[in-house]
Amino acid sequence: MLSPEESAVVENHLAATVAAGRQRLTTNCYGWEHLFLDDVTVDFIRAVKALPGQPKIADLGVAFGYSTEQLLTQTSALVTANDLSADHLSALVERLPEALRERLQTLPGNALELDFPENSLDGILALRWMQCLRPAEIQTAFGKFSKWLKPGGLLCLTAPSPFMLAAQPKFLAIYEERVRNGEAWPGRMDADTLCWIRSAVAIDHGYLMDEMVLRRECLAAGLEVIKCNYFAHTLSERENIGLMAVKK
Repeated sequence: MLSPEESAVVENHLAATVAAGRQRLTTNCYGWEHLFLDDVTVDFIRAVKALPGQPKIADLGVAFGYSTEQLLTQTSALVTANDLSADHLSALVERLPEALRERLQTLPGNALELDFPENSLDGILALRWMQCLRPAEIQTAFGKFSKWLKPGGLLCLTAPSPFMLAAQPKFLAIYEERVRNGEAWPGRMDADTLCWIRSAVAIDHGYLMDEMVLRRECLAAGLEVIKCNYFAHTLSERENIGLMAVKK
């Protein structure tokens, strides 16, 4: 757990990003929705835009749906938006113009409990929610992504990394020791090692993603990595990690 002093530093950082319009807290306290597109998501949307017709895209764990709105605005895709919170999805629908709503389907609930037909999706977007999973759930997610995607379909994923501000220096030291010891899941967090601000994230576990794990799980699921790299938020240059992969 973060100390009160460490929490204050991170909370001040978060308050500054909120004031700058860069992110907002979800109402169900599962974290923060980014209100900007990182480079890997821009590349994903550009790839979807280049597809013929109306590609089928699942945007999972969308919070208030900033990414969904960008997909609908910038592409001709038919988008299924999912979130744990039905209220988040209702807010998305209410603010969209009718022309965009016609290409939107909403599915509230746990993304891992959805059941898209096999080989039915041209793309999957999973932005900043897999850090809320346990290792076994991460493996389940990759298996479902591979099952749902058509051959040639794209996966885009982003998540906080062990190099984020809240993980330094305590958790980062734990993570680096686990890496040296060859542990399979070095980014796992439990109640004693959480890096969350508890007022913002009301879960007692989590996982901070790194390149090794993402590449390994893609390979196991039959997905070929196109790009996988760390990117900045506001302070740490490696605070987040982004992945784009294709189903073989």
